[in-house]
Formats: sequence, structure tokens, C-alpha cells
Amino acid sequence: MSIKLIATDMDGTLLTDEKKITQKDFDAIQLAAARGIKFILATGRMYEAAKPYADALKLDVPLISYNGALVKGSRSGEVLFESFMDPELAYEVLQYCQKFRLHVQAYWGGEVYTDRLNEDSRWYSKIINKPVLEIGERLFNEKHKVYKLLIMTDPETVNPIWLDLGQRFTGRIDLTSSAQNFLEIISPGINKWNAVKHLADTWHIRQSEIMCIGDSLNDLSMIENAKVGVAVANAHPDVRFHAQHIVADNNSGGVAEAIRIALDLE
Repeated sequence: MSIKLIATDMDGTLLTDEKKITQKDFDAIQLAAARGIKFILATGRMYEAAKPYADALKLDVPLISYNGALVKGSRSGEVLFESFMDPELAYEVLQYCQKFRLHVQAYWGGEVYTDRLNEDSRWYSKIINKPVLEIGERLFNEKHKVYKLLIMTDPETVNPIWLDLGQRFTGRIDLTSSAQNFLEIISPGINKWNAVKHLADTWHIRQSEIMCIGDSLNDLSMIENAKVGVAVANAHPDVRFHAQHIVADNNSGGVAEAIRIALDLE
């Protein structure tokens, strides 16, 4: 078996807790690219917050952002796939968030918006190195074609909100999470794996030739469907359960270890 495509999550997987890429991971990625392996980033982040890392890695490949809602060339800027939430549906979900006073962020036009900045949004802004824009009641009163919505709340309330939203909007939205206090809302069928598969088909790469690496629930679609699913040691228990390999954590070169596994399969 030969691995021809490796897709990795960013936060909690490729990136350390300080949002850096270890030298060990950098060197391994360069080696994989030199061997002709397509190496792509698949993230819940917005495209603009992922691109600097692709540039630092010297990657000239599409980036999967917003959990698969946008696939766009890291250098060319060419949009290869794009999916927006229905504006009326996004409006309904935002009305729900307003009613229950949930802190929510909306993504459109390469920016991230919220009604009022708070500690969570300021922290988030530092993480992605991009401002979160405060627009007040406009967030709830206008209709936009958003890539995704992100509710930021206490970890213990994520599951109850997840269940309630899932019941209220059955079949109309998909829900996932990339952190213990994040609840991400996207269009049905939008996930990282479908984006990876779209690129693989374009490159005539078979499912049996794909490795995916991740740590969070929004990586499960990749881990479950790739021929070789890899979880870093710090991954969510469900991700570790479905992975075929568990490697070092995100601070200790887990991606490099996964790449060594891929190269051994050649």
C-alpha cells in the first residue's frame, strides 16, 4: 500500500499549544512532499487564518477551511469548492443564539463577526491572529451567506446546546466541535472528509491511498473514512477509538511520527 495524500488538522494536531509547528514536523512534511505525497491542511479555521501556516510550510496545495465549507488554493487563491449556509437558516440559528444569550461568531467574506466582543472572542482573535469584528445587533438582524457559525460557551453546556439545536434543526444543519467549549454549525454534508475526498478524486487518488491525522470531533469524518486514520495522543477519546494509529501529542512531533508510518507503507 502506498500513501499518496496526507491530510492533517491544525489546532491540537499539527500546531503546538503555542500555535507553532515543531521543527520535527516541518522536516517530515518537507520529506513527504519531496517523496511526491500531497500534504494538505484541513481545519475548522477560516482560510485567512490557515494560509500563513501553509506559506511557512512552503505548501502549494488547496487548503480545506471552515471544516470543509471552503477549499481554496494556498498560493493561487483559486476556489475549488465552496458551500454556504442558507441565509434564512443561518438567520434562524442566530435568532436562537440571541434568544438564549449565547455568544456566537459568524463567518463570511473572509472575516469573523460577533455582536459584542468578550473574553472568548478576544482570546480567539489572538489564536487566529486576526480581529473578530463587533457589529452589534446587525449580527442578528441581517441575513448573510455564512460558511459556518461558532458558539463559544462553557464546556459543560456544549452537549445540552448540541442536543437542543440538533432537535430543533433536524436534517437542516450539521454540528461538530473542535474544542471543548466550541460548537460549530455548518450545512449538512459539509465535513473535512468530503473535502479531502473531493481533492483526492481530482488528483485520481484512491481512498486506500489516503492518511488523515486529527485530534477533535470535527476530525472524526477523516479518521473514520481514510484508509489510515491517525490520532495524536492528546486527541478526544472518540477520535483515539476510531484511529488505527495513535502517535505522539501535538507538542511532541505527532505529525512527523504519522508521516514516518506513511513512508513505511510505501
